[in-house]
Amino acid sequence: MSEMNLIEKIKIVLGLVSNVTEHVMGSAVTDSGANIQWEGDLEVGKAIFVVTEEGSVPAPSGEHILSDGTKLILDENGVVSEIVPAVAEQPAEEVPQEMSENTKFQITPEEQTAIVNEVMQILEPRLAEIEKSLLIVSELFSKNNAELMSKIEKLSAEPATEPIKTNKFHVEDKPNALKEFAKKIKK
Repeated sequence: MSEMNLIEKIKIVLGLVSNVTEHVMGSAVTDSGANIQWEGDLEVGKAIFVVTEEGSVPAPSGEHILSDGTKLILDENGVVSEIVPAVAEQPAEEVPQEMSENTKFQITPEEQTAIVNEVMQILEPRLAEIEKSLLIVSELFSKNNAELMSKIEKLSAEPATEPIKTNKFHVEDKPNALKEFAKKIKK
């Protein structure tokens, strides 16, 4: 036994150094929601295990995409044969949320004409429908107006009410009037 091994054994016996070697386990979640793990760093040649309620089982062969977008390609034994890093998305150009009143667009006359023509193609059928609807409403209005005018003319030819019959001399007043006349003469 070498001197170094003897010193290591003495340290272990005295409790200065642990005899247990630490196993660092890596883990991740796949895009399908499966929890997977491996021993040490993730690299080609490492065995990948799926963590289940019963324990760990070798991962099936094929492509497995991790939640960070990294793609693992496993062979039939669940061993990593290739690692494809996640593609970092390019940040999109910043588009202003609101345009100020001073923002101007550079549009050529040809583009303007094309835009106007496209808008006209969209609007022409709708305008034709609106025009038809307005003609129908106008015809109905004219018909109703003619009926109303006819009724107004008929009503204006009729008297407002039945004529009131008045009698200037009341029969009831004549005997009293004669009596009063007679009284005046006698006096």
